[in-house]
Amino acid sequence: MRSRWVAGLVLSTVASAANAGVITFDFSGSDGSLGTTASFTSGGVTIDVTGYYWANFTTFGLANVYRLGGALGIDNPQDADTAIDNSGSYDLLLIDLRSLFGPITVEFSGLGSDDDWRVGWDDGSDSASSASPAAFWASIDGLHTCGTNPYTVNTPSRYLLVGGSALTSSNDEFYVTKLTIRTVPEPGTLGLLGAGLLGLGAVFRRRRYTS
Repeated sequence: MRSRWVAGLVLSTVASAANAGVITFDFSGSDGSLGTTASFTSGGVTIDVTGYYWANFTTFGLANVYRLGGALGIDNPQDADTAIDNSGSYDLLLIDLRSLFGPITVEFSGLGSDDDWRVGWDDGSDSASSASPAAFWASIDGLHTCGTNPYTVNTPSRYLLVGGSALTSSNDEFYVTKLTIRTVPEPGTLGLLGAGLLGLGAVFRRRRYTS
């Protein structure tokens, strides 16, 4: 009986360490423009989301972040809609987590059968160039185009960049509807997880030798 109690305690410790620091942003709230940079707080963590657009693929600048139905898009003055798209111009959403997190999972909505997206990530150790969309994409650490929805970035990162799959006019339209981040484990957390696993192994060994 005692070994079962110890095993239960160890499993609880392992689960607590493994699940620590999972934070979800669902972007719920009233519809409308949120300004060029909008801040969101969840689980004691604040992130900043900034909108950019490439008007007619010639002029690059800031655009308003737009919330529609609990999802984030771009209020691009060149477009009639508020989705992140590359129809007539190119939209970008830059998410600043303010410190390293990972893994990071981003979920999209409004994707049609022909809509494609790209996600980039950066640890913030160098300065991202905002001279143009091409410079933005070229200055980041990693890039993935299309794939599963939701999509998970496993590399610990500070910045997440979201835009259409092509820098030319296309039919990509979507919104960012949810973001889930996980804190990068501190050495103490890793030690707790390791101690829990060692303790669990000791319990099972004792039960095997005494049975």
